[in-house]
Amino acid sequence: MCRGSGGWSLGMAIQELTRWRRVAKSLKEATFHSQVLLMNADQEVTEVPAEISKGPVPHIGDPHEG
Repeated sequence: MCRGSGGWSLGMAIQELTRWRRVAKSLKEATFHSQVLLMNADQEVTEVPAEISKGPVPHIGDPHEG
């Protein structure tokens, strides 16, 4: 498979590059999906303050509450 002492053949180098391109592509897709999830989370967060503005939410188990 290898030519010389520990050198790579062209075929092995191409296989390795192809494998790394595949890894990079899946990382890129995962990054894209996480960005989409974060954008969706941001949109949900911007909708939350309307709920909070209705009034303070009592803390369950707070000893100062009656």
